[in-house]
Amino acid sequence: GIQGDQGIQGETGPEPGGFVEHEAATTTVHGITDTSAILLGALGATDNVLLRSNGTGGQTAQGSGISVSDANAILCAVTDATAVPFTSKGYTAQTANLAEWQNSADTVLAKVTAAGSGQFGGPLNSFGSLDVEAWQTTSGSCVLEGYSGALYNYQSQSMILLENLYYDGAAWKYKRAAAASYLSVGNDNIHFLFAPAGSADAAATLTKQLTLKAGGVGFGAAASDIENWDTSSGSHALEMYSSSIFNYRTTNLLIQQNAYYGDPGAGLNWRYKAAGTAGRLNLAGTGLIVNTAVSGAEDAAITWVEQLNISTTAATFAQQIIANNGVSITNAKDIVLGTTTGTKLGTGATQKLAFWGLTPAVQPTAVADATDAADVITQLNALLSRMRTIGLIAA
Repeated sequence: GIQGDQGIQGETGPEPGGFVEHEAATTTVHGITDTSAILLGALGATDNVLLRSNGTGGQTAQGSGISVSDANAILCAVTDATAVPFTSKGYTAQTANLAEWQNSADTVLAKVTAAGSGQFGGPLNSFGSLDVEAWQTTSGSCVLEGYSGALYNYQSQSMILLENLYYDGAAWKYKRAAAASYLSVGNDNIHFLFAPAGSADAAATLTKQLTLKAGGVGFGAAASDIENWDTSSGSHALEMYSSSIFNYRTTNLLIQQNAYYGDPGAGLNWRYKAAGTAGRLNLAGTGLIVNTAVSGAEDAAITWVEQLNISTTAATFAQQIIANNGVSITNAKDIVLGTTTGTKLGTGATQKLAFWGLTPAVQPTAVADATDAADVITQLNALLSRMRTIGLIAA
């Protein structure tokens, strides 16, 4: 018999690593039915998908991407929990954003930059800013950036709250032309830093203004040099550049210059904050003590020397007292002198002294011994004259 016509050969399946091309059709995907949806069926592990526009149906020309108009949508769905539904891969040395979300007015509401930074929120939102900086995000660092502020976590070490600052991997820089501030929490410290106004994207010079740590509180540009104060039994310290106020337990309030109480590895002791001399004012319920220390090396132990001790009964001075405006003693108050060595009133013959309001004079010259009865009268008169000069007797 006559052989029948050969049937029409079906479409050849894709070669591994080749392209699969589909046209739009009425399709249901994950419960969504759309007459213009595209369903991509089973593909090989190395197969690619080519979405090629035909210039109709709201699509753009090939080579300029694909746009879906009206109520159409693109759904990326997987049936494997280990599969990535969507990947946006940039070109070599990509500079444009990897992804953008826009409203109907083409305003960018959210985006992912070429560097991987994300920004969310419109211009009227507290997170609204199109100026997303190129943050350093290596070693697990991450950032949440707003209009001029940001929350930055650097390598799980410190949580940093910033205003008008970003870190580009090499330096802290201004987001805009204005002053900037920096609050860091981490490593048992809380730091607050400030930078004066600078130009956008210029390196900012941050100055430390406040430091809080387990050992105390520090203020000023050198607040980073907060020592490891002993804080046992409720003690605490308020520390400045080279001075401090230290409350030791509940007994003494100490005001120091260039001194701290701590252990840098050589035992608890009073130590120099920096090389130089040191001083201390010790306030207690029983009185006041002033100490000084000779020059010493940084962190070296201090040997205090007591210079003044004022108690409820007496004031003891370790050095001589210089009274530039005189000394007044109230009624019924006496001058008590020692009984062992005694006290000198004037330590040199040329030092001037007088009594009862007369003009001070040097030590009177000697009166020669009388040699006879007549000479006694002469020498006595000379002696009386000398006594009247310094006011020991009335003129």
